[in-house]
Amino acid sequence: MILNTKPETPAKGTAQLTTSNGHHHLSERPKPMVPSLRTVETKMKSMKHAAKEAPLPPSEDAERAERIRDTARTFIMPVVALAFICLIWEIYSSGEGIVLPGPIKTVTDSWYRIAHPWFDHGPNDKGLGWQ
Repeated sequence: MILNTKPETPAKGTAQLTTSNGHHHLSERPKPMVPSLRTVETKMKSMKHAAKEAPLPPSEDAERAERIRDTARTFIMPVVALAFICLIWEIYSSGEGIVLPGPIKTVTDSWYRIAHPWFDHGPNDKGLGWQ
C-alpha cells in the first residue's frame, strides 16, 4: 500500500495554503457556484444602507395613542369583562327557584364588612382586615 503524502492541488478558483502539519487553510474565499447570487457582504451592506434611511421616531401623538391603547388593554378590558360577568350573574340569579344571590344583593348584605375591614367585636367576630 502506497500512501500519498503530496497534498492535492486546490480546486480552480480557490487558493489554499498548506501548513507543515498538512492542514489546508483558505487564503481567499471561494467563488459562488452561481454567479447571480449576491454575497453575504453585499447583503450586509444593503442592510446597513437601509438602516441609515430609517424614518425619524414617531411623533408624540403616536406615542400617546399607544399608551392609551396599552391602558385600555390593561385596565378597561378587565373592568368590562368583570361587569359582563356580574350582569350574567345577576340575570341568572333573578330566575325562579334560584338560591344563589346576585352580585347586587351580595354587596348590599356585606357592605358593612367591606366598608369597615378592621372592626373587632370579640374573639370570633373580626373584620376582613384581621382575617
